[in-house]
Amino acid sequence: MMTERIMVERPWTFEELAEVTTGTWYSNTVSTNCLIEGVTVLAGQHQPNNLVSVRSSDEKGGLPLTVLKSLHAKTPVKYLMCTTPMMDEVSGFNLPILVVKNLTQAVIEIGTAARVKMRGTVIGVTGSAGKTTMTAMLAQMLSVYGSVVSTQLSANLPFGIAWNLASVKPSTDYAVMEMAIGNMLKNSKIVRPDIAVFTNIGAAHLEYHSTTEDVATKKSRIFQGMAPGGWAVLNRDMQHWEIVSQYAQAAELNILSYGVSGEADVKLIGYQTQTGQVDIELNGMPLSYHLTALGKHMVLNSMACIAVSSILLSPAASNNINLALEELNRFSAVDGRGKVHHLTIQSKSFTLVDEAYNANPLSIISAIDLFKTFPEKTTSRVLILGDMLELGQDSVKLHLELVPVIESSGADTIYLYGQQMKQVYECLNREKNHVFYFETLTALQAEILANLKDKSLLLIKSSNGMGLHKLVKNICDLAE
Repeated sequence: MMTERIMVERPWTFEELAEVTTGTWYSNTVSTNCLIEGVTVLAGQHQPNNLVSVRSSDEKGGLPLTVLKSLHAKTPVKYLMCTTPMMDEVSGFNLPILVVKNLTQAVIEIGTAARVKMRGTVIGVTGSAGKTTMTAMLAQMLSVYGSVVSTQLSANLPFGIAWNLASVKPSTDYAVMEMAIGNMLKNSKIVRPDIAVFTNIGAAHLEYHSTTEDVATKKSRIFQGMAPGGWAVLNRDMQHWEIVSQYAQAAELNILSYGVSGEADVKLIGYQTQTGQVDIELNGMPLSYHLTALGKHMVLNSMACIAVSSILLSPAASNNINLALEELNRFSAVDGRGKVHHLTIQSKSFTLVDEAYNANPLSIISAIDLFKTFPEKTTSRVLILGDMLELGQDSVKLHLELVPVIESSGADTIYLYGQQMKQVYECLNREKNHVFYFETLTALQAEILANLKDKSLLLIKSSNGMGLHKLVKNICDLAE
């Protein structure tokens, strides 16, 4: 699948965008002068030749007028898209305006059309935990083989996927798209992956998807947008392997598995936490490499990446797998998902592991496993946990199932925050463990700083909605 291609980069024409969106242009500029190369729905991702989507206060799918004015003052905008009610508001910019019926649907249509224009390999990533890290790791590894784009801002629902794809050049070698369970069938029809990667299946978003069987079934809809003969890279150890693999087979896909299981195609043989050395077998061939990113979950991610690499590489180019292994070693965890900070506050040096972006039982167990095996020598290990959100009617049960995991974490001190974690607090053995519960982030932060020890390890893990990412930021901001 890795082939050299010579392609002409052709921007969107007025005619194409009008046809794709069923919209109408209002402009004195002829279509041959059109140089639209993408779509802007957020000011921070704007590029000079993008079509800027502008929304009213009661619409979704674009920039508010005030943000447009600010953006235009800094970086002159060239093309606008809006609905009819906004025409009078934006006409004063004297720019070509594409008027559409619905901004959200227009962006989705542009993204879908952009995928059709692509000639590179598109990889879709899904799973209950670790999607964003897997996407980032895959993109970094693939950069040694060609041009790569990947999902920005974890925008993994139809609208976000579409605006990511809308700015992809047709000649891009690889696109790695994160795909959420929500509207998965629609996500798959937009992305149309050549390769689908599953990280795992577990208890996540059960507020909307009642059982883990439902999660496995709905996530397997990723295969419905794929052509027969494509590839499914699946975690052989994941819950409901049978469900997911059967759906992949029904879609006439090739399956390449990875994991600890002896039945895995990419099989973990050993992992040394102190050195980061990983030993695996790839279809029976031994491979050894090193990872800077810490934790067994990172090892499994890297194995999925190697599986993808083996699909893309022709047998004659098999030595190029070493390029992938070297790049994987350079990968570092991203903010909120295991990023390691080495900080000093009031002459006390310590390590902070930031896992504050998301949490479900799978990811908390992985984080605590990292906490237990963290390779640096420490004087104190502090575990800070907030609630796991969106777990539905089983939320209390799933939180309480963490009690033995927390008690065996090896933590010297445990700080808990959130209503669900309060119930965990009440079930922990407080005579054996130094456990504290906090009603506010302010009180939690004060306690952490007051008892901070030199050469200590802090791990912060919670769902993003609990706000512990603010605690991470505050601590980092206080560092010398």
